[in-house]
Formats: sequence, C-alpha cells, structure tokens
Amino acid sequence: MGAPMSPSLDDLRMFEIIANILDLFPFKEQLALSSTYRDDGFIIFNSSRDNGNELFNIVNNIHSLIQFTHEISHTSIQVFDVTIFRGNRFLNQNILDVKLYHKPTDNFQYLERLSSHSSSVFNGLITAEILRFMMSSNNKDDTPEEVETFKTKILLRGYSEKDINPIITNALHRCDTLFLC
Repeated sequence: MGAPMSPSLDDLRMFEIIANILDLFPFKEQLALSSTYRDDGFIIFNSSRDNGNELFNIVNNIHSLIQFTHEISHTSIQVFDVTIFRGNRFLNQNILDVKLYHKPTDNFQYLERLSSHSSSVFNGLITAEILRFMMSSNNKDDTPEEVETFKTKILLRGYSEKDINPIITNALHRCDTLFLC
C-alpha cells in the first residue's frame, strides 16, 4: 500500500528493528535459523521455551506501535502458504518436510471464468496454481489431492472440466519435464 517504495522502506525498517532485537537477546547464539519476509518470520531456536518467551518479551517491547504474535511448536509450523513439519524424512534423515497449507479463511476466490479476460489469463492462472502446488510440497503423493481440491473450487467459478483438464495435464507434465517438482 502507498508509494512504490513503501515495501522496500518497510523491509529496511524491519531489518533495523530485528537487528536491535538480536542485540538485546542474550541467547542469540541458540538461533539455528532466523528468516523474515515482509510481516512474516520464521525462527528455529535450539533452547528452552523460557528463553523463547524472553525473545518475544524483547520483541514486543522494542517499539510501542509494533506487536508480534508467535507460535511455538516442536512438530510443525505454518509459514506463508506451506506447513513445515517433522515427517518421515525428519525421522530418517533429520530433514524437515514441506506441504501446502490453506488458511482456514481461504475462500478460493479464483478469477471467474465469465470475466472479460483473455483465455491466456485463465490458462496462466490454472498452470501457475498447479506448479505452485507441486513446488510447495516435497511429497508428490500430496499433488492429486491438491489438484482435486483446486478443480472442485475452480469449477464453482464457472470453468468447465473439459477446458481445465488439458491445462492441468500440461502443467503436471511441464513440472515433471522441467524438474521443478
């Protein structure tokens, strides 16, 4: 929102605030990973819950107009549109798994087919969603369920199965061919 530079200025200011937080946090050497994007962040912390709570006490007292919320989990966490979790790969290789996450408030308001857009826009929307599904999971077994959910939702927006099936098939093939998924 606002001027074109607003997101970049926001990023710079948040970087400065996070640097101040880390300067005040006595257990920063126990942060295994700290990552942010706009108003979301992700931290992997190798310490006690009390030390984690201390971090958020510092965080929420650093600036009177900025308050952070947080979730603590030992098994899974939602970040952006994915769930990062301890799955089979974690048990065998100590590697976290990833799958697509739908927010409970997601109402799947895809572009209506009767709108005045060119067919390339509709094709691009379908292809992009299929590629996003496949790239948002490290388990290809999740893809058929995501594709079926997508098809159900997009059919409600006026698309025909006859029109979307070839586009979906092409997107799935494209993903495999390009080794994106």
